[in-house]
Amino acid sequence: MGTLLLQVGEQEAAEAQLKQALELDPQQPAALNNLARLYLGTGAQRSAALELSRRLVEVQPVAASYDLLGWALYANGLTNEARVAAGKAVELDPTNTMYRARLQRLGAGP
Repeated sequence: MGTLLLQVGEQEAAEAQLKQALELDPQQPAALNNLARLYLGTGAQRSAALELSRRLVEVQPVAASYDLLGWALYANGLTNEARVAAGKAVELDPTNTMYRARLQRLGAGP
């Protein structure tokens, strides 16, 4: 429900639903991902977004999770760690041009 609420622009209701989903299952990948993205997109609760994205990487260690972690690390002023996470995203999905571009913007990679 939180994901649907995000899609229609109901951010406050979406946040409440995503938090409730995580209370029921703290490792629910979609809720971790979407709540972290919500926080990063609004610029609010950057440290919470970082914690959520770190949990997401543990639960779902795929390129998209590392890409989100890189964004959260950068938003929290952890640029070197963001480069490492972005590099891992590229390593896991080397053909993804979006991941490569983000890595280049962080000043690393080809």
